[in-house]
Amino acid sequence: MRFFSYHSTTVAWISRRTGRLVSDDPGASFVPDLDRAALMRPLCSPVERPTVPDTSGLGVVLADELARAGPWAAGTRYADIEAPPGVVQLQHCGRAPRTLRICRHVQCSDPVITRDFVAWTENDRRGRLVVRSLATGRVRSASRPAPLTPLLAGRRLYVAEAGRLLRVAL
Repeated sequence: MRFFSYHSTTVAWISRRTGRLVSDDPGASFVPDLDRAALMRPLCSPVERPTVPDTSGLGVVLADELARAGPWAAGTRYADIEAPPGVVQLQHCGRAPRTLRICRHVQCSDPVITRDFVAWTENDRRGRLVVRSLATGRVRSASRPAPLTPLLAGRRLYVAEAGRLLRVAL
């Protein structure tokens, strides 16, 4: 659950075993997992949830989720809310995070990831879809006249553009 107050937001969990409210965030190296009794699953080192702007507008907080596929993970991380350049990062178990894009003049979306590719969009007045192969590192992109949102259904990649769902052929 996320509780909103005047100056901040707080993340909390209810323990299934005791019914008690647990208000301490277990940290960046855990993600929610509703199939576990503790409701959280540890991530392999050094993979972490990214920091995102807090909805209160007073800083950054840990993201609720992280896009994951096997040992791979991807997220858009922010260091601060003042002129926040987002950084699209690719993470892998046992390896240092790799910066794929610093989004200074465009708004980068949260990436989607499969075992084959990672994809995100870069939006200003136009939209640009960027797809990077995890096997080869090859990057492909396509632009559209309106901002885009990447979506993943199974292993199929789609983008939403002005209320329409478009399938992406890879």
